[in-house]
Amino acid sequence: MEEKKNPVVLVFAPFMWSTGKKGYGMPSVAYPLYGLARDGFVVHVLLPSMKGSEDRVEEGVLVHERYFPFTEGMVSYTGLRYLFNFIYYFTLTLYLFFRGVALGKKTKADVIYGHTLYAIPAAWLVSKVLNRPYISRLYGTYLYQELGKRKRLLKSFAEVLAFKIPADRYIITNDGTRGDKVAEYFGLPKDRLLFWVNGVDMRRFSSDEREKVRRQLGISDDEIVVITASRLVGWKRVDLVLDAFIKAAKREKTLRLFIVGDGPMRKYLEKKARESGMGNRVTFVGEVSYREVERYMNAADIFMSAYMHSNVGNPLLEALKTGKAIITMNNGDTGRFIRDGETGILVEEEEWSTKVPELLVELARNPNLRERLSENAASYADEHLWTWDERVKAEVEIIRGIYERYRKRRIESV
Repeated sequence: MEEKKNPVVLVFAPFMWSTGKKGYGMPSVAYPLYGLARDGFVVHVLLPSMKGSEDRVEEGVLVHERYFPFTEGMVSYTGLRYLFNFIYYFTLTLYLFFRGVALGKKTKADVIYGHTLYAIPAAWLVSKVLNRPYISRLYGTYLYQELGKRKRLLKSFAEVLAFKIPADRYIITNDGTRGDKVAEYFGLPKDRLLFWVNGVDMRRFSSDEREKVRRQLGISDDEIVVITASRLVGWKRVDLVLDAFIKAAKREKTLRLFIVGDGPMRKYLEKKARESGMGNRVTFVGEVSYREVERYMNAADIFMSAYMHSNVGNPLLEALKTGKAIITMNNGDTGRFIRDGETGILVEEEEWSTKVPELLVELARNPNLRERLSENAASYADEHLWTWDERVKAEVEIIRGIYERYRKRRIESV
């Protein structure tokens, strides 16, 4: 009879935290892995890194960071970018495959888990070599608008392949980019597909807590604070948020904007704010921890986002949970989460530049409207969103079930 042991999961991922720094950025990779470790799994993570190689333990997770000299997007010139990314993709796949086979044998891995389109092919190949169950994890998609367009899909070959590689389970983030529709298009078995929203750990502060935080951040009682929170990259379109704010702030002196996050667009945005004459009313907070984001969210009155494709990222969920008056672009499946005029305000892209400044002025001058949107947002979040503990528990149960079925097959085959 096979001796019972703690199940071993070998994870292939590009990062633990999206910023590369523990506690900063998207926790969607790290939290479920921490949960697996707490539940008795032995979790090994193979992590390519330009910083160098090291082994470390992070919240019970064994992280094997291995030097890889390239990263996706290093080349910005369009004519070379596709070629570079193609080479990068296959080089990384081979690198992770050989490293993964060796690590999988050494750790006696029971389950293989591939995170993101760049790690999925190697993880799947390792699962085949080791004859282990395999799980695919995708964080939204850019493919929905390309469906049916062969040439466009060919350019997105890495993401297409990630959807087509077979798995015992597919876990896809419901971030409004319609990953369920893409999965259906590529024929993923419905009984193996889990289409889940991320968890939210933030809470809505009491009035006293909120006033204390506002004082600490230098916000006066009469200021109406607008917040946007994201990495400052082109597709997050923080420039559209800033442009709308500048127009509104010229008419309404109580408005103030906090931009939380960092990235390559920061200098451009700072220059735009300065040249508008509204620079003294725009605060670039920079990169802060997940817990610090909670403080800024609670200090704010209005949340804005204008991402491409969809706006159902972690910041919008956090804005719902902390009860903000939300203004967001109506794209992707954002309308499934924001009920226009009830839990927030949806704006069409072609109307953004004219409608949003008017909405900001109206919200600044109408506390009853802000309060109604705020209460509705918080109520929706309490009823429909799950905490990270709940989200992690669901994933751990799925992985344990896959492991137990694999273990049963092994015992029966002896």
